[in-house]
Amino acid sequence: MANHLKMAKRATESPAPSAIESELMISEPIRAGRGVPIRAGRGVLIRAGRGVLIRAGRGVGRACLLATTLLASLSAAWPAAADDPSGLATAAAIENTFIKAIEQAEPSVVSIARDKPGRRLVKDDDLFRHADPELPTIDSPEYIPTEFGAGVIVRDDGLILTNYHLVRGAAIDGKTAPSDQVLYVRLFDRRGFHARIFAADPRSDLAILKIEAPRLKPIKFGNATNLRKGQLVLGLGNPYAIARDGSPSASWGMISNISRYAGAEPGARDEESLKNESVHHLGTLLQVDTRLNLGTSGGALLNLRGEMIGLTTSLAAIVGYEKSAGFAVPCDEAFMRVIKTLMEGYEVEYGFLGVTPRDLDGDKIRSLADRIGQYGAARVATVIPNSPAAQGRMRPDDIVVSVNGRPVLSRSDLMREVGLLAPGAKARIVVWREAEAAELALTVIVGKWPVKDDEGIVASRRRYAAWRGLVVDFSTARFRFLPTHNLNPTLVASVLALEVEPQGAAAEAGLQPGDFITRVGDTPVQTPQQFYDAVKKLTGPVKLSVAVLSPPLMAFPGEKEIVVKAP
Repeated sequence: MANHLKMAKRATESPAPSAIESELMISEPIRAGRGVPIRAGRGVLIRAGRGVLIRAGRGVGRACLLATTLLASLSAAWPAAADDPSGLATAAAIENTFIKAIEQAEPSVVSIARDKPGRRLVKDDDLFRHADPELPTIDSPEYIPTEFGAGVIVRDDGLILTNYHLVRGAAIDGKTAPSDQVLYVRLFDRRGFHARIFAADPRSDLAILKIEAPRLKPIKFGNATNLRKGQLVLGLGNPYAIARDGSPSASWGMISNISRYAGAEPGARDEESLKNESVHHLGTLLQVDTRLNLGTSGGALLNLRGEMIGLTTSLAAIVGYEKSAGFAVPCDEAFMRVIKTLMEGYEVEYGFLGVTPRDLDGDKIRSLADRIGQYGAARVATVIPNSPAAQGRMRPDDIVVSVNGRPVLSRSDLMREVGLLAPGAKARIVVWREAEAAELALTVIVGKWPVKDDEGIVASRRRYAAWRGLVVDFSTARFRFLPTHNLNPTLVASVLALEVEPQGAAAEAGLQPGDFITRVGDTPVQTPQQFYDAVKKLTGPVKLSVAVLSPPLMAFPGEKEIVVKAP
């Protein structure tokens, strides 16, 4: 206490404060700058770090306290001049860092308007409401759309990254089907363009738009792999359509938490809500304390170098209880894979293990903590026969400790870490097996996650060209074609006939969507790559072995042969 009083006394003897000195009321000692304790009472000047002088007064709110404390704690990072007791140099250095970061990134952030085609603003008069032809339409900066958000330029030829929930239902690039939604993008230089969906993935809630605009400035991505709580961040977006003229609005804050969960409607577990679940319900999001209001979906979250480390989304805040919380999809290695896949126009694929995971109860985890070295894990309740997990020697009651070196503390962790892998990837899964009283490292080659919302997938390109009117995929590619209880060995060792063109040779031979092809000639096929490698060298009629299914898709009494003629 004596030291605090002495410091306060010395502070009162400091030179008269300048006009920029902050006024605040602090009732408890805080540490400012390099570990220097300070106590601020009414009308007392305090020193916060090197050369930063603060006046503590009465009646100033939390925002002033936050800004002043931040200024004090950052003084070591942005040194003030020794002859500048006001702290102006420190404040100016912080301000300049923010300005430079925003100036670098804002030409790459766009506003997005979504509305019905041909809608005009409505004019009210005393007798009736009517669409006024003189009022602005969607291609005007003055137009206020019914739905709005932001996007980020990711390629100079007109590709823009945004949230899928913002644009879903709009016209798709390369297709002539009419849409009841129109998208309009306005750039930083105020140019405007109609946009179409180039590729979209409902599981990650990410989409790529396409506009016909050359020589754009793509955003620069930063390293988002090892983000930590407390890192300062900047947000650029289009809150409440304020940035509809193309100039993004900026906000700032810090990373509040990592690996957060998207909000879900309380008690909503019907078929539709389950179909709409995304990987973000497994704990992928960054929580930030920047103000992410309605319209900030699809904006850029920046580090202090002006590099993009996340895509902001207001969806989680809209659905969940905490309306003021901000969330962002991190641009880490896993999601950069998703983004690059969408930029190529392909369907995004996710990993599939084939287990039913459960969280460990408190008694069980306490008894295992010393053995596995952590207070959390996932228990394997069941293993689907012949699944990737079964082939990788996983067993019921295995306790999963980590996946590829990343700790697994819950069932959601296990589903997230496996799900974000691509099909065919090797997963090193460490388990504790009670029956053997040992920790085992298993290698599992993951399959493909069964897609439930296949209507929501937008892919402008196929990974493989259709062969004689046939497009195949992994056997687990679509949930609607899977057996209800188990994966028969024949199904695992096959590929799925995903699409069969009505007028193609495959359709003429009798193939249908949902057929499982086990062999090309005498060559077994278990992945799409194996299938296309087997058929690409064949020119004449080709014999395919197709599994014969018996309802309800649980038994395979045999196979049949189908000959697909050359076109």
